[in-house]
Amino acid sequence: MKRVLFTLSFLVMTGIVFGQTTYYWVGGTTPSTSITTGSNWNTALDGSGSNRPSSSGANDVLIFDGSNVGGSAPATGPVTVLANGSITCGQMKFTNNANITFIRASSGTSTITISGEDTGDDFVMDPGTSLNFTSTVGSIRMAMA
Repeated sequence: MKRVLFTLSFLVMTGIVFGQTTYYWVGGTTPSTSITTGSNWNTALDGSGSNRPSSSGANDVLIFDGSNVGGSAPATGPVTVLANGSITCGQMKFTNNANITFIRASSGTSTITISGEDTGDDFVMDPGTSLNFTSTVGSIRMAMA
């Protein structure tokens, strides 16, 4: 009996440690919002969930959902995201006609690392979505596992 309980406890703890969390972009449409700011990501599309605690969650799923990019203050339309630093995630998805532009407004390089997940595609762009990169002084790099 002890062996069974130990095994079950180990499996539950493993699932918690390696679990992934899905975060939606709720930072709005303006270029003053940074991809690295935790409060621009939320576990609920309407912004009522939890913010992303760090920009380096290698198992996190990051979603740009064109049906609402503003969280509790619903917003739609083209989104300009300030890529002023580097982030890591497990998956990145663009859904519901999301129109996203990453900009780097200063010198240097921002790296968006998609480390990969065990299940599903790691970089997804649904039909009708778009992703653009703009920078006149720095660079934005996508690194995919």
